[in-house]
Amino acid sequence: MSKNVGSWPAPVLETMVPVQFGKIELHADPPWLAFNPSIALDGDGYRAVVRTSNGFLRPKGKPLDWVGQNHAYLLFFDPNFEPAGSQRIEIEVDRPLYPAHKMGPMDARIIEFGQRWYIAPSMMEFSPDSVRRVVLFDLDGTTARNPRVLQGPEPDRQERNWMPFVRDGALYFVHGCAPTRIFRCDPVDGSLTEVVNEPVHPVPPNEWRGGSQGVDLGDGTTLFVIHEKDFGHGFRAYLHRFVRVGPDMRVAAVSPAFSYRAKRIEFCAGAAIRNEKLLMSLGLDDRTAWLAAAPLEGVLSLLKPIDRADL
Repeated sequence: MSKNVGSWPAPVLETMVPVQFGKIELHADPPWLAFNPSIALDGDGYRAVVRTSNGFLRPKGKPLDWVGQNHAYLLFFDPNFEPAGSQRIEIEVDRPLYPAHKMGPMDARIIEFGQRWYIAPSMMEFSPDSVRRVVLFDLDGTTARNPRVLQGPEPDRQERNWMPFVRDGALYFVHGCAPTRIFRCDPVDGSLTEVVNEPVHPVPPNEWRGGSQGVDLGDGTTLFVIHEKDFGHGFRAYLHRFVRVGPDMRVAAVSPAFSYRAKRIEFCAGAAIRNEKLLMSLGLDDRTAWLAAAPLEGVLSLLKPIDRADL
């Protein structure tokens, strides 16, 4: 595969494959903006975690004592994506928390493993120096319990957007796709074991990060939606790609870069497959939450194998 250098604005996805969009409506209390949803299959229907934030209420001048607050809501949908209920997730912790300039769960991924549900948001208040950490919670109804702070490979790094997936009866997290680092996670204590560390990657000009959960393609491979940041126009913009991880846990194929709606800030945090369609959940402009559905066959046709001849 030749290098496909992503630059914003990238082609919108619907110029590559047919896409249907639908907005997720959430009546939150407080009535903050809802965005960056993560969706998963739940029996015949679906469940999703959606972030809300008071960020749009931040006073001008960014006063030093202002604190950003974040909540997570659990939403249920029937097979036709009609809303079937929503409730704020209560975060239950068993230790003192530290003050931080952003509080609460941010951009949680939801995943079912071993007939139990988990969420994995990033949070600042588990660190004395406000370093963001990915925290694994048991999701017991609408209460997140038993927090396990997942220790990343770089202690001082702001950690976020790890992508969970299940394979062969084990829970894994993708720390990043380029470079590729994947960890097996013990869901009981949150301990991590590195299974892949591929520092060299022949394709991307930018670091590739999560992203959706991984969805099983049924052939020993896993599909993800990842993002990269582009600063080429003097501001931050997001690009997305489809990435397929092979049976050896290495990135096997990649799509060209794309955007969903040609917005600067787009963020896909969830994916699921049903009836030969890939369902993606995403936020736009940190202000709205959306679903996008595309034919799985069309998505897979965009993937091009990685050429590792120069590794």
